[in-house]
Amino acid sequence: MRQQLRRYVEVAGQLLDRLGEQPGDSTVDVVFMDMPVTLVDEADGSEAVYVVVGPDEGDPARGHISCLSPLGLALLLRRVNERVVIDAPGGQFTYRIAAVSTEPLAQ
Repeated sequence: MRQQLRRYVEVAGQLLDRLGEQPGDSTVDVVFMDMPVTLVDEADGSEAVYVVVGPDEGDPARGHISCLSPLGLALLLRRVNERVVIDAPGGQFTYRIAAVSTEPLAQ
């Protein structure tokens, strides 16, 4: 877990450096906590937007997914256009990361 946290901080720092170089750009290519991520379900092509949040902030009805959930764990530090396969209690699901934004998710 410590190694994952170090990696998260390292990549987050790189992202912040890049965002400082590109003012006004609201898209990034890596999934971090508190950033909306658009997923495409590879089974039916439907899209959904989620935000990976802290463990006590999860609220799937609002699109807030705990960082400790199967989906949250699979998404962190993944890049746009990557596929993620989720083994969840309801079965196996495959998504493609379509976009990541720095704009907050509308409530």
